[in-house]
Amino acid sequence: DCIGAIFPVLGFNLQLWNEATIKILAQVLYTVWAFSRVRIFKRYAISKSVSRHPQNLGKATIYDHLIDFVIAILTVTFVIDILPIDLGLGLKSLLTFGGIGTLIISMAVKDLAAEFLHGLWLFASEQVYEGESILLGDGTCGIVTDIDWMHTTVRGFDEVEIIIPNSQFFGGKLSNKSRITKCRVKQTFRFKHSDMNKIPQFIVDVKREIKNCCPKLICDGSRPFQVHLRSIEETHLAVILDMHFDLKPEGDDDFDNRQNVLLAVGNILDKYQIELVQISNFGV
Repeated sequence: DCIGAIFPVLGFNLQLWNEATIKILAQVLYTVWAFSRVRIFKRYAISKSVSRHPQNLGKATIYDHLIDFVIAILTVTFVIDILPIDLGLGLKSLLTFGGIGTLIISMAVKDLAAEFLHGLWLFASEQVYEGESILLGDGTCGIVTDIDWMHTTVRGFDEVEIIIPNSQFFGGKLSNKSRITKCRVKQTFRFKHSDMNKIPQFIVDVKREIKNCCPKLICDGSRPFQVHLRSIEETHLAVILDMHFDLKPEGDDDFDNRQNVLLAVGNILDKYQIELVQISNFGV
């Protein structure tokens, strides 16, 4: 009925069309209209999600484009299924040749496609953003300066930029240091056997000194706060210092905090006139 009312106004003479043609045309129009409604609802749902979680804008943009692509493919597929198309031998041969060509091209660019998909995954996962400090499983570390579809650029702390294929992020180890909120200081001190009787008071004083000079020290029991005689070796006594702080493990604050810890230990060593065993003394 809608077609019968609208198409004559547009200049189409429906009397020249048979009933089957009009029915097919109606099915095509309804199909396109239905998928366009789905696309509008998709946009609405994504916009509502982004309004609640603005930090997910990058992921939402990717999902928006991917769903648009899927909707377009489904629309074309349904329309082709509705239309009574007789391919014929020539067109079938052309499509067969096109399928073989597509297979050959797909095999030739599979690595390129894999990098693209890995880049898409990197965008969608939001595991790393530009400007963040990362550490990869192979030891590569630095600041992310650019995330592309095929590769990611990382500026090392020596100012050398490294271009990393996105596939290296997929399935590999990745530490985002910019999102770590705690840091750790661990140190081993090697005492002489003759200083055994000084160790208990050394431990008490070191803990008290570090509490006084490091306000970010975590000493509520949720993290280790340890200074202990760990082992008695043939050439030395091993005292382990292991403690955590409510600081990011990078930047001047982290270095200043580590310096304060070492200076506190140094003050107590001077107080009790303790000389640490030199590494060269026991051949390590």
